[in-house]
Amino acid sequence: MNWYYAEGNQQKGPVSEAELDQLFQRGQLLGSTLIWKEGMANWEAYSSVRGANAAAGAGLAEGSVV
Repeated sequence: MNWYYAEGNQQKGPVSEAELDQLFQRGQLLGSTLIWKEGMANWEAYSSVRGANAAAGAGLAEGSVV
């Protein structure tokens, strides 16, 4: 599944779901960063779409496999 995210005034991606979560864990995406994938009506904040996954992954050590 390919995700896109907004950085400044530009659309970035596609990235995989795992890559998207890694960007968040490294601080390259914020909870307020807008993300979108095919099938979504509108761009939404990362925290509203991936919030549960972000919270679960926040305590993982770098390099951990989920």
